[in-house]
Amino acid sequence: EARDAVGAHHGRIRGAVPCAGRAGRALLFDRGRGDHVVIPFHPDFEIPSFSVAAWVRLTKAPTFSGILGTRFNGNFTFDMKVNVDKVHGDVGDGRRWIETAVNFYKDDGGRTGQGGDLDVDRWYLVAFVVDDTRKEFRLYLDGDRKKTIPYTGTPKLMQAGQEMHIGHSSGDEYMDGVIDEVRIWNRPLGDDDMAALARGPERDQAAAPAVRPTAAMQFFEIEGRRAFVILPPTPAAGRPIPWVGYMPCLLDQKLPGDGEDWMFSRFMAAGIAVAGIDAGDTHGNPRSRELFTRLHVELTTRRGFAPKVCLLARSRGGLFAYNWASEHPHLVAGIAGIYPVCDLRSYPGLERACRDFGLSAAALAAELDRHNPVDRLEPLAKAGVPLFAIHGDVDTLVPLEANSAAVKRRYEEIGGSMQLVVPAGQGHNFWEGFFRCQELVDFVIAAATRDR
Repeated sequence: EARDAVGAHHGRIRGAVPCAGRAGRALLFDRGRGDHVVIPFHPDFEIPSFSVAAWVRLTKAPTFSGILGTRFNGNFTFDMKVNVDKVHGDVGDGRRWIETAVNFYKDDGGRTGQGGDLDVDRWYLVAFVVDDTRKEFRLYLDGDRKKTIPYTGTPKLMQAGQEMHIGHSSGDEYMDGVIDEVRIWNRPLGDDDMAALARGPERDQAAAPAVRPTAAMQFFEIEGRRAFVILPPTPAAGRPIPWVGYMPCLLDQKLPGDGEDWMFSRFMAAGIAVAGIDAGDTHGNPRSRELFTRLHVELTTRRGFAPKVCLLARSRGGLFAYNWASEHPHLVAGIAGIYPVCDLRSYPGLERACRDFGLSAAALAAELDRHNPVDRLEPLAKAGVPLFAIHGDVDTLVPLEANSAAVKRRYEEIGGSMQLVVPAGQGHNFWEGFFRCQELVDFVIAAATRDR
């Protein structure tokens, strides 16, 4: 359910997937699947003057990409959408169209110079105001008025029997993108109101650092291996620095890279550092675990880091994280994973992995209780280490059932606690929801700062 934060006009989600928004949670819409949210009619919506605003971030070039519409089970009311070179709307009175070109174009730059040709992968606040007292439509982008259009007639946002859709304006006009903070007012907002709305929540501004976290890495060496730290801007004076251990650290492969910046910026804002050591792509073998121990000693004895670390494992980083944690449960605040590998048999397979362990495949199979995460959970459960993972249900490279789901099942059987988020229809990919997962961020911040 899509919850109305200030009233009772809740909606039903049809396919859209929760993801990180501009401030908190949002929904990711896929045009190809026809994703949308359905909100039933209510007399509150049968109004002639109103304002509608939404934060929108396109994931593909727009082709009549719907933001919101009420033209379902009826027509001639209201919609707003994005096209290649314009932001477009239609307004009617319930029986006929009053205006079908409620638009601003790429040349309507206003004060900011940004017109209706919206870029992909950038947040915009799109807002329409229908002012039936002044008989004008006012169109805004990021709080800047782009167009004023006079009209005659009496508009109607919605009428009995209709449905309102978010992420869908009419016909096949579905959104490819993320929509956040859809707001509807029963009055026309003014320029000052829109400017204030565009400034956005203070919490989001505070969480956005001037420099990307991965561009602020500080490098050093331990036993000839490169390591890094990213320090928060204002660590608490006189107290150990809470931190996240990132795995796998493969610096030549840009791991971590800019895909992690959204997460890392939230950690920085919470006063949490991030660190890692490039142990090579060795599937969590004993040498890689030993190197992370050396990093832990360096950071906790010489650089003021907290004794307990929250581990963040992406993909095959799960092999490093769980193996090290199983051997040092008293030093682990929690483990969070993004489609983490938890079983060597699943990935990369014992025939490939055995070389990194200096064993034959048969010998490695006989020692899985020493090297395989899913077989090494008991020390973590005894220590009360909380676990988290986000893992797609159609991952063919690192299948959910053999990895995160197997860990959750076994961990809970022996008394452990694990939160597992399973986004439908997602595999082993770069879907933004994996890397802008608010539940993951909340888990890491809570775990890393718990013992401060």
